[in-house]
Amino acid sequence: MDTLKHYQFTIYAIIVGLIVGSCQPAESPKLTDGDKKYMEMMTTDAYESWNVGDREPYLARYSDDVVYMFPNGETLEGKDNVREYVMSYPKGLTVKFPAVEFIGNGDVVNLRGVYTIHNSEGTLINKGKYLNVWQRNASGKWEVTHDIFNSDLPLPEPDTTKIEEEM
Repeated sequence: MDTLKHYQFTIYAIIVGLIVGSCQPAESPKLTDGDKKYMEMMTTDAYESWNVGDREPYLARYSDDVVYMFPNGETLEGKDNVREYVMSYPKGLTVKFPAVEFIGNGDVVNLRGVYTIHNSEGTLINKGKYLNVWQRNASGKWEVTHDIFNSDLPLPEPDTTKIEEEM
């Protein structure tokens, strides 16, 4: 009888061990240097192409349901809405938005960067920072799902002459 109890206990211990072991969360995949290089290359290609008049590489980074949060404007949702905004942006500006830092794992990454915008004469007209959330889609391709950027420069003083004239 003791042998039977010993076997039952052993089987019970094995089953409990398997159950407890299978309940542990899976370890997230690691962010690789190759992942970082891919995001950095896509980002660099986006601004270099923008500067020669091609905005498609900028848009190609985005998921179809991207959330795009730009300064002093309503949040845009969806690549088609972002495309409309981006295509209406003034021509002749030179932009640069290099990556500064990558934080995340092999499935989700926050890419922090800085940006500058110069007019056609080379004068700096804006500078700031941005944060992109990159996620792997179902096919394993990295895409930007969220993009937010804002200026380091103060807003210009409002023109109060009309208000003063009306008083």
